[in-house]
Amino acid sequence: MGHVLMKAALDFCDRVGYKRVYLTTFKGLAAAHHLYVQYGFKLVHEAEDTSWGVVLPEQEWERIN
Repeated sequence: MGHVLMKAALDFCDRVGYKRVYLTTFKGLAAAHHLYVQYGFKLVHEAEDTSWGVVLPEQEWERIN
């Protein structure tokens, strides 16, 4: 299902001409991170975040066309 959703989202982004796509997630989600790399995303930033009431290592991934 992850591949279907990622492909649909990126097909839309490409169709409308977005040059940069980014997403935020948390460190440690191996299957998701593998999917991001497979679709051309690169890890561009990582920092601790406390928005959820606990300290979590948040990541920003970016894909540039």
